[in-house]
Amino acid sequence: MNAFWFWLQPVAAAVFLALAVWAWIGFSLGTEAWVTTFPQAITASFFLPGSALSLIVNTIILSRRKGGRVVRMPERITIGIAIGLVVLTIALGFVDTEVAWIAFITWPLIIIAAIVSTIVIVVGNVRAAQPETPGYFESAEAAADRQP
Repeated sequence: MNAFWFWLQPVAAAVFLALAVWAWIGFSLGTEAWVTTFPQAITASFFLPGSALSLIVNTIILSRRKGGRVVRMPERITIGIAIGLVVLTIALGFVDTEVAWIAFITWPLIIIAAIVSTIVIVVGNVRAAQPETPGYFESAEAAADRQP
């Protein structure tokens, strides 16, 4: 299951970039491609490439983790929320035009989720690099009980 969470990020980044490139090609050729509303255009132009970049940075940070590519539960939650918000924003664009404007609410949430997921991953890397610290979100007493 750990490998799934590690590889989900670059795969989602590739899908987001492919959708953005498809939209950019559609813009340059004068066709709509999959972008038919203003919120979809903003999502395709800015949030898909930005989200892809964030996921790629997260993958690079995780790959440098001491002790291997372990994706812990808090990181899984933040990564899942960030990817889910992008997918929700894309899906909102395909429903009625009046509902598509809800994407304006999801855009700041995507930015916050991307920042939080990167912070959580960096904190995990710092904790993994410290030799004598308790495990992730583990109390010092529980760590002492584990010691032989």
